[in-house]
Amino acid sequence: MFDVAKDAGVLPNDIAKHLGVHRVTVSSWFNGHNEPHRYLKDRVDKLLDAIDAAVETGELPVPRDIKARERGSYVDRVIAKHLGEEAVNSNSDSEV
Repeated sequence: MFDVAKDAGVLPNDIAKHLGVHRVTVSSWFNGHNEPHRYLKDRVDKLLDAIDAAVETGELPVPRDIKARERGSYVDRVIAKHLGEEAVNSNSDSEV
């Protein structure tokens, strides 16, 4: 289920921010120990679709020229763009 996110270099922390859940919860999903609660299933599917769309447009995986400290903000902006939402962590005004 989360292969698209893993292949895109999206980390559990990135997904957790968008869903409003703890990073450890998403990590257990990534590792196959648990599955998202049925109440979150639609939101998770929509998020994974947005990640897949970002991969198709070449925005993910994160380009190598993005600095490590800017990685989270970049991923957040890209996902938010494909979800049609405002970025969760808008620390930067730079364009995606």
